[in-house]
This record gives sequence, structure tokens and C-alpha cells, in this order.
Amino acid sequence: MNVEAMTNNLGLWIICSVMVIVILVQSILYFRLGRAEAKKLQIPKEKVTHGIRAAVITAIGPTISSAIVLLSLVVMIGGPMAWMRLNDVGAARTEMAIVSMVQAILPENSSDVTTMTFAAWGQAFNNVGWMIVALVATSRMGWAVEKMNQKFSPVIVKAAMSGAAIGLFAYLVSNNLIGKPSPNWVAAVVAGASILVINKVFSRMQRLQEFSLGIAMILGMVAATVVENVAGI
Repeated sequence: MNVEAMTNNLGLWIICSVMVIVILVQSILYFRLGRAEAKKLQIPKEKVTHGIRAAVITAIGPTISSAIVLLSLVVMIGGPMAWMRLNDVGAARTEMAIVSMVQAILPENSSDVTTMTFAAWGQAFNNVGWMIVALVATSRMGWAVEKMNQKFSPVIVKAAMSGAAIGLFAYLVSNNLIGKPSPNWVAAVVAGASILVINKVFSRMQRLQEFSLGIAMILGMVAATVVENVAGI
């Protein structure tokens, strides 16, 4: 069997669909767990609905970028595996990196089937960490926070968790700013300023708040494009 026939085989579609179904079931279970936890914490139903809607809207942007990566992965590893990997992936670009690493490591005379096999195993091991952490740790996060609140001041615990989130996103942003061209800085500054303005000036417009992150991302991208292509900076 040649590599093209292998990567688009009906059996491979069926096998890959098992992983996608598992992820769908997992997502539904976590969603129900989140709703139950919100009810236990007596979070108003209206706020929960607003949060869900905001999350759905915010997810549109990353989904589009994943769709672009999907086109490249289909060429590299075929439709079934690309479909599966873009569903269980932690970061889409790592999937392409794995394929590139396999091609660089294997001898030049390696067959396409061998390359595909190594790529499949490499991507599987790359993703297994995400799956295990999500499966084992997520349901225990509430217990961990409760234990920390018992041992330390809840105010300190809340501040530490907020600081961790700020540090995480600051790290992600800084990777795209330090040593990068001007458009990257423009995108970050405009997006940050936009979300601050929306949160302060339009604080009473709940529906607009739900779109705030998406609007900030779009404004940042538009500003960066203008600076790069129009101003030529």
C-alpha cells in the first residue's frame, strides 16, 4: 500500500474518529462539571450564560488559525490524521513541528510509509500529556484550591492564582514582542488599549463585554496590518 492510499484509507478514518468521539464526550462531561460547579458556587445563571457565550465567541479566532494549519497538515499526513490531531491538539503548530522533526531525523532514503509511521507516533506522544492532565487533574482543581484556602489566606491564594494567570499570558505575549518587528508591538498595544477602553467606557454594556476580547484581537491585527503595509514600518 502506498502512502497516499494509506493516509486516506477508510479504516484510518474509522480509527481516527474514535479519538474525536472520545474528545467530544470528554468536552461534554467537563461542560456539565463546570455547570454543576457554578451552581454549587451559587453563580447566577445569567453570568454563567454570559461566560459561555463569551468563550464561544472568543474561540472563533483560534479556530480559524487551526483551520489554516489543517490545510497544511492534510498535505503532510492526510485527511484522517489531520482531522484527529486538530481535535486533540494542545497547540496546532507543534503538530507541524513534529512532522518536520521526523523528516529531518530519518535517513533520506526512508520510505514515505516509514516517515508517516514515525510522524503518527511522534504526534501521539506529543499529545498524550495534554490528555492525561485534562483527564486526571481538571476534576481535582477545586479540591486543590479548597486545601490551599484552608492552609493559607484565601486572599493570598486568589492573588497567587491571578498572578499565575497574568504571568502566563505575559510570557506568551513577550515571546511575540521581544526581538520582533514593530507591527507585533502595535498589535499588542492596540489590542491591550482596546480591551481596557471597552471594559471601562462600556462597562454597563454586558453584550459588548462578551465581544471585548474578539474586538481587541481584530483591532490589533488591523492596526498591525496598516503599520506594516501602509506606513511601511
